[in-house]
Amino acid sequence: MDLGQYVRTYREDRGFSSRELSRMIGVSSSVISKIENAERSATRETIQKIADALRLNRAEHAVLLKSAGYEVGTDRKELNRLVNQISDELDELRQKIGGIN
Repeated sequence: MDLGQYVRTYREDRGFSSRELSRMIGVSSSVISKIENAERSATRETIQKIADALRLNRAEHAVLLKSAGYEVGTDRKELNRLVNQISDELDELRQKIGGIN
């Protein structure tokens, strides 16, 4: 099965329409349709949003990632990217609330 088939299966198993899923993750319903029909790929971020919205467990989330061609696991590059993202978000929050350290 490809990514789209998995997304459709998980979505339908949980009783959601493609329109409901699209609203839950903040994309148009055509994006979900294109992903499900293998007309469009999905970023890791979109896959994460789909997994969260459908409350997929780790194994199901890993299936989505693998079917989209992404590495599953904790590679150093991905961990560094996440650490940097969190650090940037913390800096922004500190600025917003007046420089609390």
